[in-house]
Amino acid sequence: LIERYISETSKEMRMKKNKEVLDSILDETKENGEEKASAEFMEDNSIIKSGDLNYCQITTANHDLVDFFIKYYTTVGKTYLERSLERMRVIYPFIQETFKKHNLPEELLLLGIVESGFTADALSQKGARGIWQLMPLTAKIYGLKVNNYIDERMDIVKSTEAAALYLKSLSDTFNAQWDLVIASYNGGGGYISSQIRKYKQTSFWDLCQISGFKNETLEYVPRFHAILSIIKNPGIYNIKLPVFPSKINFESIESPGELHIKTLSHYTSIPEYQLRELNPHLLQNMALKGVNLYVPINMGQMALTQINRSSAKGSRSIASAPRKASTPAQTGPVKYRVIRYKVKNGESLSFIARKHNVSYRTLARYNNLSNPKHLRQGTIIKIPNKYYASTENYTTTARIKQTNAEVKQKISAAKPILQHRVHQGETLYRIARRYNVTAQDIMDYNQISNPKRIYRGMLLKIPVKKSAKKNVVAYRLQKGETLYTIARRFNTSVAILTSLNKIEDASNLPTGKVIYVPNS
Repeated sequence: LIERYISETSKEMRMKKNKEVLDSILDETKENGEEKASAEFMEDNSIIKSGDLNYCQITTANHDLVDFFIKYYTTVGKTYLERSLERMRVIYPFIQETFKKHNLPEELLLLGIVESGFTADALSQKGARGIWQLMPLTAKIYGLKVNNYIDERMDIVKSTEAAALYLKSLSDTFNAQWDLVIASYNGGGGYISSQIRKYKQTSFWDLCQISGFKNETLEYVPRFHAILSIIKNPGIYNIKLPVFPSKINFESIESPGELHIKTLSHYTSIPEYQLRELNPHLLQNMALKGVNLYVPINMGQMALTQINRSSAKGSRSIASAPRKASTPAQTGPVKYRVIRYKVKNGESLSFIARKHNVSYRTLARYNNLSNPKHLRQGTIIKIPNKYYASTENYTTTARIKQTNAEVKQKISAAKPILQHRVHQGETLYRIARRYNVTAQDIMDYNQISNPKRIYRGMLLKIPVKKSAKKNVVAYRLQKGETLYTIARRFNTSVAILTSLNKIEDASNLPTGKVIYVPNS
């Protein structure tokens, strides 16, 4: 709908017939906003104006496209805007300070809403990533590391610094004409400069009327101005702004060695979810030596002291995940087994992700795919399969009596941990039945208080019951069968099969190979 509107409006603009296109929308927006504005929102507005936000350097544009997106963000896109503002609230003081250091208008931080909704791990179809949607080449120019362990485009500090430097460069190029700077952040400085040279116009809005900007850039600047207008007048548009903190609430420490997020949480009592939110750039939830780690303010020195103290005792590697004292047979360090998979005709990345029980974003990120939507047949995809090695390896206690079809085997295990990523429509009880455990077992192990509060993409640890034995079946692969078809047949997952059989290349399994599957 938006693309159609943009296309039609741009034509009318070039024909100079756009003056009355959205007068009715503008009137309706203002009328509804005035009717809904309450004393409560006006009070909140006064709080915002008292110093939390200081948007006075960029003047809000008055244009039909801006009016359209005001209508959009106060109706269909209202939830998106409010959630984006809530995410922005957490790192707002740091971004404000960084932009001020580079003499950039504070309003430009709203580009984070237009780009990603302030989602730290956002990934575009073109391969841009992070809050500021930096492309790999831009990341390289500004010294950001991107590899299998770290992607600093998601580093809340370094990516913001890179975005500020990029905006400052564009500001110098376009003499602080902010509409052109904003358009260039989306379309590229070279593209905007070529339009200026071609049409001899230096105003973004004049260029809109005659140059026919590509749709993405044509709507980008109006989106920014619409959000700016709404935030300047939240009461009119019935938007409740969150309370923005005035001081930075996190600090940086340097990892003294290979350090897992779980270990850091264990020794500092900082909630693991909070550490994950502050450190989305750690792709494996583990920091290598010298990598920046972010912790809540005033907890950095304490964290380093605790980690160094535990390391000095020599009791265990600081890279390993912490153990819980209440569990008699525990898991050891987090390990990663990489499966190499050859893409078959017609397979998409999302299909492969579901097939191997990993997330779409993890695969795209792990393989550094610039365009995850287009996979070629024959491409080799690396699939990270994370598992926790038990302190005692699985011990086979029963014989395998082999037949042409199936043979049962019993395995005595030291309470291994399996992992399950929640799919759409799954419930905790359904997952529990699948792994032959109780829902309460899963809730206790994952510290879940409400069984209804699981969500799509959530990673659950599944503890095997303390009953020491588990039946498995030895199965001989038939011609044309894959791990995926076998997993469906035996009501299990590809991840469990690869872990149980230590399979590294799931795409190259010979006919006749014997593998073990859970006998559910």
